[in-house]
Amino acid sequence: WSKIRHPNILQFLGANVWDDRPFIVMPYLAYGNARSYIQAHPQCNRIKILHGVSLGLVHLHSQEIVHGDLKALNVLIDDSHKAVLCDFGLSRAKADATSRTVHTAPALIVGSRNWMAPERILGGSLNKQCDIYAFGMTLFEVFTDEIPLGHIDYGDFYELVIQRDLRPERPEDAKIKRRGLSDAMWDLAQRCWKKSANERPTA
Repeated sequence: WSKIRHPNILQFLGANVWDDRPFIVMPYLAYGNARSYIQAHPQCNRIKILHGVSLGLVHLHSQEIVHGDLKALNVLIDDSHKAVLCDFGLSRAKADATSRTVHTAPALIVGSRNWMAPERILGGSLNKQCDIYAFGMTLFEVFTDEIPLGHIDYGDFYELVIQRDLRPERPEDAKIKRRGLSDAMWDLAQRCWKKSANERPTA
């Protein structure tokens, strides 16, 4: 990551230690993360945001780097309203209100449950197709301002999502359609969150 230079990936500027605490230096982006941005700017160009996310993801994958925790909270918006990916490689140690530690038999998996591919929850390795699944959930999140599958109780998540293959339902709200959630966009989301990783598109 420290060597990556791409307009849709947050640049690593350096690292140091202050008062025995290590820290990383990165650019400051005043608009903050995409989740707060779309809530504060409901008329924003959401397709532009997702396009930027996809460009950043394409570049990461071309460098054989997996983000591992893609969601709107880990997308920043710069001064030109462009999406910039952040928090990859660091996200395993991070927790927030929507992140869960998911216990599986073979391993302890840390990540954001609602964006996490089924195979990852089941203890599978982190790979590019996990990012594709998360992109589909992020697409839903950006258009709807909702946490994907956020209505599901934690105790029911495994049965409904893993065993019954439950996915978000297409919203019928005309306001959301006007944001750009077209038939083509919805089809893309559905292909991204296919249960079988081999059936998902590539970045």
